Amino acid sequence: MRNILAGVLLCSALLSAPTAQADVRYDFNAYSSFATNGEQFSGSFSVQLPDFPTSDLTIPASSLLSCTAVSSLGDPVTCTAQQFLVSVSATNDTVEFGVSSPTNPTLGILYYFDEGAFSAYGYYQTVLFGNEQAGTLTVSEVAPVPEPASVAMLGGGLALLGVAARRRRHGTR
Repeated sequence: MRNILAGVLLCSALLSAPTAQADVRYDFNAYSSFATNGEQFSGSFSVQLPDFPTSDLTIPASSLLSCTAVSSLGDPVTCTAQQFLVSVSATNDTVEFGVSSPTNPTLGILYYFDEGAFSAYGYYQTVLFGNEQAGTLTVSEVAPVPEPASVAMLGGGLALLGVAARRRRHGTR
């Protein structure tokens, strides 16, 4: 009877343990841009967020998983803060690709996607400007990592089951 009670308590503890929420990964690719001061840009960035953004969100360059940018002039380019903008347009989700070069020290290039692109997994292409300012956005789920407490409880439960099985096999109570 004690073994059954212990099993029920263990199962209820495991079921009540907090579960890890899956993160969301955004992979953005800019294939072209309108010229600004005679310079065009292409590039990409990746970022992992704890949830879908529901309001405007600025992501510092230091928080990006990766970021690359290339100038049509051959100038060195660095990535700056990236933004997910839901308030720029009532019908579009917008990525602001932030770059910096000697010719354009502070530049944010806007890429428009269908409304809801930030909040659903999938592959999206820009919807305005055609090939003049084209980009893609891939939104994917990142598998959750189990909480340490859940792993510890599982290990403890398996150890208790092993002890109970050993006692039963050897006839001790």
